[in-house]
Amino acid sequence: MATSALLLALSAPLGSPGLWSPAAIDRYRRVRSGVWLGSGTLQNTLNGALLAHVEVIEIVSPLPADAPIEHEPSSSYRTERLLVYRHANGTLLTRYNRRAVPPVRYSHDVVLSLGDDGARETPALLLRAYTPAGREVARAWDTAGGPRRRGLSRSFELALRPHRPSHSVSRYAREQKAKARERSPPPPLPRAPRARRAFFGSQPPAEPSVQQPAAAAGATREEYALVEAPLRWEPPLLFYSRTGRGASWCGSTLCTLEVRLRKVDEGWLFGSPSSRRLAAECIARVRAE
Repeated sequence: MATSALLLALSAPLGSPGLWSPAAIDRYRRVRSGVWLGSGTLQNTLNGALLAHVEVIEIVSPLPADAPIEHEPSSSYRTERLLVYRHANGTLLTRYNRRAVPPVRYSHDVVLSLGDDGARETPALLLRAYTPAGREVARAWDTAGGPRRRGLSRSFELALRPHRPSHSVSRYAREQKAKARERSPPPPLPRAPRARRAFFGSQPPAEPSVQQPAAAAGATREEYALVEAPLRWEPPLLFYSRTGRGASWCGSTLCTLEVRLRKVDEGWLFGSPSSRRLAAECIARVRAE
């Protein structure tokens, strides 16, 4: 019955996005906290080829009081994540095209705040990620809008785009720059190179190399969908998608990672010894040296 209720909630139409507020940020942080376990796939974004299956374990805990960054307990947390790549049959993927495939393990301190992103009139959500030593590694705005209602459940959807600080330019400077562009002569047309004479036995001209689109060299895109179940004994679900340049073992091409995680330390199964043992095993695997 619990599974059918959760599927019914997920199939319900999405409501209009709400506004991010300090209360919504605190609610998102509390639902996000816990031990998460899931799986997914890693694909080549350009041709859709499957590169590997992925097993993901994540621990989200409160940020320590002695953290080297300024933060509020209601709008900050620490995420520790472990990604392990596997074959389709479940065995560990250790090499790909004669290159070593190491697991990915990292820890970030996340701070959420409200601000003006310059694209809307309402306050937007700004996410900043730091290393445990206090060095900022990412800063992004949420473009999804905020929390939503999905039937009887609630979902928090985040679509992160990189933060680019805006530099204020005066109107006079903009007008002078436009006038300079109008006065400058157009650039000369490029001259086609003269075709060389082909001799007998020479190789045909090589085909131009296919380059990746401009989006491949752009910034990373990340999307989160945190679904809070309508019944308290059901664990929340997290859908995560990341599109960006992949690791070196897959050729550093544009890759898309899609995973589905569930919270293992919450819900009606968490009271069983097997569920507590699973949560403890996940914590030990992520925090292993």
